[in-house]
Amino acid sequence: MKKLLLILLALALSCAPAFAAASAQQAISGGKTAEMVFLDKGSARALITLGEDSVAKDMSFDDHIAAAEKSGGLLLSINGTYFNSYYKTDRALAYPDNCALIQQTLMMDGEVVVGGGDGRKMTLGVTADGGFIISSVAIKPYARINGQNYYFWGVNRYFSDDYSVELVTDRLGYDAALPAGAVVLWVRNGVIESIDSPASLSVPAGYKAIVFHKSMWESALVWNDIKAGDAAEILTEFDLADEADRNVWERVVTAVAGDPPLVSNGKNAASDTTNTDAKLAADRVLQRSFAAVLKDGRAVFGTVNASPNALADYLISIGAEDAVCLDGGASSALQAGGKKLTSPGRKLANVLHMVAIPAGSDAGGAPQAESAQIFTDVPLNFWAAPYINEAFADGVIEGTSYDPLSGARTFAPRSTLSFAQLATILLRAYYGDEYRALEGSGVKWSDAAYQLTEKYGLWNHPVDKDVFLKGISRCDMASLMVNIIKDRTGISVTESEKADAAAKIPDIDEVPLQYRDDILTAYALRLLSGYDDGSFGGSRTMNRAQAATIYCNMKALGR
Repeated sequence: MKKLLLILLALALSCAPAFAAASAQQAISGGKTAEMVFLDKGSARALITLGEDSVAKDMSFDDHIAAAEKSGGLLLSINGTYFNSYYKTDRALAYPDNCALIQQTLMMDGEVVVGGGDGRKMTLGVTADGGFIISSVAIKPYARINGQNYYFWGVNRYFSDDYSVELVTDRLGYDAALPAGAVVLWVRNGVIESIDSPASLSVPAGYKAIVFHKSMWESALVWNDIKAGDAAEILTEFDLADEADRNVWERVVTAVAGDPPLVSNGKNAASDTTNTDAKLAADRVLQRSFAAVLKDGRAVFGTVNASPNALADYLISIGAEDAVCLDGGASSALQAGGKKLTSPGRKLANVLHMVAIPAGSDAGGAPQAESAQIFTDVPLNFWAAPYINEAFADGVIEGTSYDPLSGARTFAPRSTLSFAQLATILLRAYYGDEYRALEGSGVKWSDAAYQLTEKYGLWNHPVDKDVFLKGISRCDMASLMVNIIKDRTGISVTESEKADAAAKIPDIDEVPLQYRDDILTAYALRLLSGYDDGSFGGSRTMNRAQAATIYCNMKALGR
């Protein structure tokens, strides 16, 4: 049973600021109240909703909650990080100056959707299996093209500097004007499809736009012959104040940066902000939202009208190891257990939600990790380590490098996966003798995979060899999985089971018809699940960690 405890606290005004616990119903005369929600470690996963699914738009708190409820099991909703709430409504909304642009870093489903490129900030991170961490970290997204790394100044943020490079996605939600000479690399499925220099850009679904400003582009070309057809991986790096936090941060899939810090390593850190905004001063009493992680691993989310100093002292008194403020003032909002505890005074650009992890879900049902770490870039507490290690032990997936002198192996878990690579993994598992016979006869691995997928009709549409070597979408992944299951096991699902699956996929109507039956079958067989917002995201690409996971899911179903 997941524990969800609501506690109403009174903040006394006499003497030094201090909190006194009271029952949920008790009104404290002459005092200030804080609403707090406690969550056990491992009890909930996080998801973030954006205003109209854009990092630069807002919508009502109720609309955010309604969007999150589609995932089921909603425990609590609290406003997220800072955004521009002072845009002018008497003139046309426009990016970047007159819109509700989010001003701090957010990570969703393991990808930075806004921000990044900043210095270290106290940031809340939540892992897929319900682990919580708050620490000082700079989340640094970057592109790797032909072995060269290009660190973004920001994601979905505007920069005028001629040496900047940024990433723009379909979550911007506005047309973005570009300075003269800027060059755009249009990336889809991990490959640069085209390069141009538009005066403005609007990114369609399924694409990412890497924008090099003029001088940065000229500099890049000195060392790198970037062209259409090149692979372009979008990766994330964590620059940590404390390296002891790395094993957790490498597993974080949802993150919200905040300010000011409240508690760091069990000590009051309310004066540690570098922000000069008077509203964030340590002794300034204002309405605030906050998150904390206790020494026992539980997380605390709450709202209060208090100073950062008073709030930090109280949180330390109940065992907080680390804590940070989220957005506050009229943005402060909290709902838990279906009850609105704090109502905001404005629309919100982003809201953080905690959703119960069901008993027996994939998050809690991973295979056991090996006792020894196999890959240097896959720590044992990385979310996909058990799957990666099992797939490697079964001989269906290999690492990306091996040093015979030191014995060190790497896996590159976040690297984009191609059609050919996923096909090879699954062909080794289900058509092993035939695949190995082709390889043994001197046929190149990717050609062997192409021949067998054609022979057994494992695609539901023609795939030419050039596409076969590019990033595989989730739609094509589902078709490959299901066609193999049908061919090798004969397992099928009923129309009723497919209808139940469809009810769980809010974007199923956006999926091309040729893929829908396969996706519904994969859901019904529990081979696949959606993203935090419940969506399938059929145009998104797969990475190597996800490939190991689906192999283990298929293995559990039976061969």
